[in-house]
Amino acid sequence: MFMGMCIVLFIHFIDVFIDRQKAKRRYGEGYQALLQQNKAESKEPGFWKAGALILLPACFDLIATTMSFVGLLYNSASVWQMLRGSMIIFSAIFSVCFLKRKLYGYNWFGVFMCVVAICLVGVANIMSGSSATSHTSTGLMVFGMVMIVASQVIQSLQIVTEEKLLKGYTIAPFHIVGMEGVWGTLILVLLVFPLLYVIPGKDEGSVENTLDTMVMIENNKNLQIMIGVYIVSVFTYNMAGMLVTYALSAVHRTMLEATRTAVIWVCDLVIQYFIAPGSNFGEVWTAWSWLQLFGFLLLVL
Repeated sequence: MFMGMCIVLFIHFIDVFIDRQKAKRRYGEGYQALLQQNKAESKEPGFWKAGALILLPACFDLIATTMSFVGLLYNSASVWQMLRGSMIIFSAIFSVCFLKRKLYGYNWFGVFMCVVAICLVGVANIMSGSSATSHTSTGLMVFGMVMIVASQVIQSLQIVTEEKLLKGYTIAPFHIVGMEGVWGTLILVLLVFPLLYVIPGKDEGSVENTLDTMVMIENNKNLQIMIGVYIVSVFTYNMAGMLVTYALSAVHRTMLEATRTAVIWVCDLVIQYFIAPGSNFGEVWTAWSWLQLFGFLLLVL
């Protein structure tokens, strides 16, 4: 994921270069004086100081992603995505607390409806189960849902922090995404992967055997294709998400992200009933799925 975000940093450099070339052509010899004046008047921190500030949302992103994927182990993709919609609730609360944004009565009513929707989705998931979680105990399913919702608390802090950097420090959107990718990659490579390799576990004697993973990727073309597609999708998704936060707000971004759930749910149903019927992939439609659908509509609308 973070590798895909790193690519955005090159887009930032290209964007800065193009802007400078345009300014040179427009102002000619007065360009350097104008550049110095803009630096003096701008609130934007230097490249390295900005990079240090971006470390905080990068850590939030890493922690939230880890917790979220742990929750995905015990729940279907559609439920995972719906519960991630709880980020709307926490983003609204943190926007008031940290960004001093004012929410009116109808805004809080919308937040309350999101809470009701999340509860309905959770109840429907526990009562019905799905093909992806049919071999998972209720306790693990509930644990997974708690991890998903908790991850959205951290993710909301990340998005609110990003909005503060965008609008308070005027750091460029692509700069933030790219540096988050750099920080995330460094933390994983220098800290997380070595730690998981040293801790005893069931993966060739480790919790996560990174060397074995690299060998597997090297010898499996399907894995290489999937990773390549994932990197491109992360690159596109994070650029688009940051631009939405820059142009609108963190709350608008979380509302738009909730619409992804419909696509994921439809894909799960298509896989289960048309592509791989009876397999452990996809999701079975049950009587409780109607309650889940109602909760989803309540969450989005």
